[in-house]
Amino acid sequence: MRGPRGRGRANVTRNISLQKELDDFVNRLVGSGEYQNYSEVVRAALREMKKHEERMAFLLGNPPLLQSLSEAASGQTSQFDPKVVGERTRKLG
Repeated sequence: MRGPRGRGRANVTRNISLQKELDDFVNRLVGSGEYQNYSEVVRAALREMKKHEERMAFLLGNPPLLQSLSEAASGQTSQFDPKVVGERTRKLG
């Protein structure tokens, strides 16, 4: 069996239960023509969840970046200096 967009991946069928609010949301997306069917919506949502998990793993595995983001979120920012950024980038490898 061929997968989405002819990638040659085998599809696995799953049955899911959704709250009415989520079911209505999926139906609205399909009805708008943005997605062809229910499965496309679910696959798109899962791809986004996977990206989110990968970003979180990257952030958690990169303490200096996580600290910088935390500082920026709390308003602790400084003037942008390309030389400093270049030096820090080289140190991170």
